[in-house]
Amino acid sequence: MKLEVKDLSVFYGEKQALENITTGIPEHMITAVVGPSGCGKSTFLRGLNGLLREEKGVTLKGEILLDGENCSSLSPDDLRHKIGLVFQTPAPFPFSIKKNMIYGAKYYGLRNQKALDRMVEEKLTQAGLFDEVKDDLNKNALKLSGGQQQRLCIARALTVDPEVLLLDEPCSALDVKSSAAIESLLLSLKSSLTMVVVTHNLAQARRIADKVIFLYNGKLIEEGTADQVFDSPKDPITKDFLAGVFG
Repeated sequence: MKLEVKDLSVFYGEKQALENITTGIPEHMITAVVGPSGCGKSTFLRGLNGLLREEKGVTLKGEILLDGENCSSLSPDDLRHKIGLVFQTPAPFPFSIKKNMIYGAKYYGLRNQKALDRMVEEKLTQAGLFDEVKDDLNKNALKLSGGQQQRLCIARALTVDPEVLLLDEPCSALDVKSSAAIESLLLSLKSSLTMVVVTHNLAQARRIADKVIFLYNGKLIEEGTADQVFDSPKDPITKDFLAGVFG
C-alpha cells in the first residue's frame, strides 16, 4: 500500500469527525471515497496531507504511513511535496497561467528558466490544457473557464511531482463535458500517481475508481473494489446509501 491509515480518529473540539479509520490506499490506483454529506470525507483527505495538523482545536489520533514512514515525522512542506491536494472549488492564484504553474516548482528550488518552461509545457500537456492556452500563458488564470481552472489547479499540483494526489469533489462545480475531461485526465495519471478522490457522484466513482471506501457518520462502513462495493455491498447501510435511501 502506498498509504496506510491506522486507527485514525479526528476531533473538532469535543466533536468526533472520524472514528478509528483503518484502511490502505493502493499505489498507482484511484481510490474513491464516498458517503453522505457530513460523513467525514473531506476531513479524511485533509488528514492525509497534514492540513488538519495546523487547525486550532483539532485533535488527531492514530497513524498515517507513506511508504511505511509515519507522516507525522515529515515537515508540512515535505509532506505536501509528496501528497498534493486539489480543492472542490478551483482556486488558481490571481495572476498569470505561467506564474501559477511555476510557483510551486520555484518554491521547492527550481530556478533554471528553460527547465521551468519545459515543466510548464509538460504539466499543462499532461492536464490536457496546453493546446488551449499555449498562446496566452500570460493571461490571468481567473479568466479561464471553470473546467480550465480546475485542470490548471491539477496541472499546478503536478509541477512538484507529488507521489499522491488528493482531490476533493474535483468535478462538483463543472459541466458534463468538463467533468469528462477531468475523469479522462485522472485515468491517464494512474501510471505515475496514486490518487484519492472524494466524490458525491456515484456514477463517476464507478467509472474511475479501482477501490471504493464508504464512510458514514465518521466510520468506515465498507471498502473493496468498485465492483464489490457497487454490485455486492455487504453492509445494509451501504445498500441503503447506494439505493438512494439517504445521501
